[in-house]
Amino acid sequence: MVSVRRWDRLIQALPESRGAKLADDARIRAALARIDRASFIHSIFVPDSGGASWREITWSPGEVPDRVRQHIYSNAALVTAVKGSVPTSSSTSPGLMADMLQAVDPHPGSHILEIGTGTGYNAALLAELVGPEGIVTSVEVEAAVAQRAREDLDAIGIHNVRVIQADGRTLGGVLGPVDGIVVTASAGGVHKAWSRVARTGARLVLPRRIGAWSPVSRLERAAGSSNWVWSGRYVSGAAFMALRGAGEVLEPGEITVRATEPAQVTDLGVGPRSYEGFEVFLGLSAPEWRRIRIKLPDGRSVAGLGAGSGTGTVLVAAGRMYVDGVDEANHCQLVRACVDQWRSLGRPDVSCYRSWVGSDMPPALRVGGSGPPWVISCADYSEVVELVSPAGGDGHRGKH
Repeated sequence: MVSVRRWDRLIQALPESRGAKLADDARIRAALARIDRASFIHSIFVPDSGGASWREITWSPGEVPDRVRQHIYSNAALVTAVKGSVPTSSSTSPGLMADMLQAVDPHPGSHILEIGTGTGYNAALLAELVGPEGIVTSVEVEAAVAQRAREDLDAIGIHNVRVIQADGRTLGGVLGPVDGIVVTASAGGVHKAWSRVARTGARLVLPRRIGAWSPVSRLERAAGSSNWVWSGRYVSGAAFMALRGAGEVLEPGEITVRATEPAQVTDLGVGPRSYEGFEVFLGLSAPEWRRIRIKLPDGRSVAGLGAGSGTGTVLVAAGRMYVDGVDEANHCQLVRACVDQWRSLGRPDVSCYRSWVGSDMPPALRVGGSGPPWVISCADYSEVVELVSPAGGDGHRGKH
C-alpha cells in the first residue's frame, strides 16, 4: 500500500504543494483522507506514444494495477471518458479540487449544486463537507456517467447526493435555493439558470474559459435589485474540459500544427511563477486566440495559446514565444505589446483579476479601476474584468 501512504503525504502537504491559502482547510484534508478516490475510478485513458489518440486501461473490480494505483493516489488529473480523440470526462487533480472546495466554502447543513458529476468523487467530498443535514445536487449531462456515479456513491454509503441527468447550463427541473455552486468544466460565462437557483450571497466557483486557459473564479451572488448579478475574483490558474450540452460534440481541445523547420523561440521574460497571470492577460486581450500544439521536427511538441495564418503560427507557452513560418509580424507585435502592458501594470497574477457579471457596468469601473478593463459578451450576461490589488492587498497591484 505504498500508493496509499503517498496519498496521505499528499493530503498533508496540500497547502504547501498548492502554494496558496485556499487548500489550508483541515476539513477538506479530512474529507480527502476519508473518501477513497479509487472507489470512483474504474478505467483511465492515457495518450498513446504519438499523442494523437487515447488508450484505455481497464481492470477487474477490486484489482487496480499498481501502475494505475500510483496515478489514482497522486495529484494528477485522470481522463476517464473519451469520444473519438476528445476527452469528455475526467477526475480533477486533488490539489485543484481542494482549492475549489475551499472556494465554494460548504458548511454543515448547506445545499451545494455541482455542475458536472463526472466520476462522483467531488460530489462525495462535498457530501462529506455538508454533512448528513446538508445536501448536494449534482447535474451530469451524460446518462450513463450519471448512473455510474449514483451506483458508486451508494456503494460507499453516501446518500445525501442527488445526481440528476440534465444539461448543466439550463439545469432542467433543478430547484433552489442553493448556498453554493461549483462547476467542474470550463464555461464561456455565467448562465441565468445558475442565478435563478442561487440565494443572495451564494458562492459560484467557475473555471472561466479564456483562450487556452480556464482560471477559476470565485463569484458571489449579489442582491436581487443589483444590475450586477455576480462579482468576485479569479483564484487559481487551470485548464478544464469544456461544459457541454446533451448530444453536443466537442471540438478538439487544441489545433495541432506540424512545423517543417525549427521554430524561432523567444524568452518573453515573464517567468514561470508569473506565467498564469500573463496568460490570462493575453487571453483577455486576444480573445480570438485558442489552444494550439506545434509538433517540432525533432519530435517534441509544445502547446499553448496561439494564432496562425496560412503561412505560419505564433504560440505562447510557459513564458516563451514560438514562431513557426513567416509573415507573423502582427501576432508577434501583439504578444510583445501585451508583455509590455502587463509589466507596466505591475505583473498582475491570477488573483489580481476581478470579474463583474450582469447587465450594466458598475459605477466603480466608470470612474476608476486599474487596467484595461475588458468587456466580454457572454450568452446570458455581460462580463467586465478589471485589474485590482491582489486579494487582501492594500490598493496596489501585485508586483510578482
